[in-house]
Amino acid sequence: MKRDLFMTLLTFLVLGAFSIAGCDDDNPIVETDYSSEYSEYAANDIASTMGSDNGGLNDQFTDLANLVVDSLDMAETAASDTIVISRERSGPYYNNGQWTLKLSSQASSSSLTGSWSRGYRYWYSKNTQRQKHFFQKGSGIADSIGFGLISDSCSGSYENAYRTHTLNQLQAEWACRVDSASNMIRLGSTQNYTCQSTDEVKLGQNTRVSTYTLTLSMSDIEIPIKERFIRGKYVHPRSGTITGTHVASHKMLSSTGTALWERSGIERSFEITYSYNASTQTRTVTVTVAGPISSLTKTLNIETGTVED
Repeated sequence: MKRDLFMTLLTFLVLGAFSIAGCDDDNPIVETDYSSEYSEYAANDIASTMGSDNGGLNDQFTDLANLVVDSLDMAETAASDTIVISRERSGPYYNNGQWTLKLSSQASSSSLTGSWSRGYRYWYSKNTQRQKHFFQKGSGIADSIGFGLISDSCSGSYENAYRTHTLNQLQAEWACRVDSASNMIRLGSTQNYTCQSTDEVKLGQNTRVSTYTLTLSMSDIEIPIKERFIRGKYVHPRSGTITGTHVASHKMLSSTGTALWERSGIERSFEITYSYNASTQTRTVTVTVAGPISSLTKTLNIETGTVED
């Protein structure tokens, strides 16, 4: 009886061991990510992608505003508080109902160095009919603009005290409504803004190396088109939302270059909100990153491309 009981228990344990081994081989356990650090990484990568001073999304909004007011002069040199950005252009060229333009920028300062190029295609319309110019004799001022990035003409990199950024791919397309009476444009995505990048970010003695894809969809972004010339170098959207995802592979390196850990397929969804207080004339841009357990909300500086808190 004891022997039979012993053999039964032994058989159960052996079969259980094989079952567990089979589970490991056929259905590997996937590590669940609950780290708030990954949400912090996403927020900082999003801020970098938004930055004006480093050629990010808000810099592209400014290019669009320049096109609308027909005052684009890329031979000039523009200066912010500490960064001097020189710009050159190729074009614009008109062909098959649309304009193409390539803008090349170089930034040089004690806080940031870099260079980037952005290729644009755009077209003007009035009452859904295309016209060659924003203001055209006989039809008047355009009420809408189609505006897109030419992926093959978008490249660049920059470096500051803590981040080295390399753009791998960039593409997007917007539809823009022009309200010349209020000097506003309102835009939304007709093709998602997709940015693929590789960054090295210093974290104390270690370095985070991340390859990530940001996918953004924009809705009702309201941009003052003349305020840029009154208040400074860049436009500041007043309202609107951007939703998207941040999908990344992260590797942490020690000061000697040894890999401390590595994770891939880390995904975060997020929402960016623009707001404007007319009485104080203050603008706020926040991003909320949704993690597996909790959300993280940060304020963004869209000029410097950094998280403010």
